[in-house]
Amino acid sequence: MKTPLLIVSGILAAANVATAQTAPDILGTWQGTYENTDPLNSGYDQVNPTLFVVQSEVGTAISGDFTWLAGNTGRCPTDPCTTTWSGTINSSGQLSLVGQFGDDYSGTLIANVVGNTISGTFKGPNGGDNRGYGTWNVTSAPEISTVSASSALTLLFGGLLVFTGRKRQSASRA
Repeated sequence: MKTPLLIVSGILAAANVATAQTAPDILGTWQGTYENTDPLNSGYDQVNPTLFVVQSEVGTAISGDFTWLAGNTGRCPTDPCTTTWSGTINSSGQLSLVGQFGDDYSGTLIANVVGNTISGTFKGPNGGDNRGYGTWNVTSAPEISTVSASSALTLLFGGLLVFTGRKRQSASRA
């Protein structure tokens, strides 16, 4: 009896270790703001709406882009401005990103009932016209998984069948 218990305990322990090493899934588009808090930067005190898009997540490696929807965008020649980044996310939700112009972005994923939030800071390189620092904050609404959606549809259609079946029985009795 002890041997099966030890085997089951070992399997559960291995599953817990594997789960603990898995980075959270953050693929998709996140909306929020980007604020420059460097008083020496021309964009100081601007709060710009932004999109944070995670296009690829393989293990802990992530990549995507930021799109600034308004405001001073430094070196970017287009409006809205889109710049790429790449980096990592660890199992506790800590992000470390480097933008295409050398900006460093750090952030922390916070999961909550309303939606997931990533809050962080950025720092531009010391040289060039893109220097500065500030904060960014983006939110992603929880998505319905395909399993949840199919379960909900099954319950809905099943409920409709039961409801219409009872109406027919009542009509035939009368």
